[in-house]
Amino acid sequence: AAFMCGREPNFELPEEEKKELRTFDWEGFLAMTRSAITNK
Repeated sequence: AAFMCGREPNFELPEEEKKELRTFDWEGFLAMTRSAITNK
């Protein structure tokens, strides 16, 4: 959730893991947006 707000977490993650988390959250965000638009 921290990534969605553009905030860094309080603990340090390796860059690769950060990239994977950002990609995962972004894909999840897009999926939620698509379903929200579809459900209107």
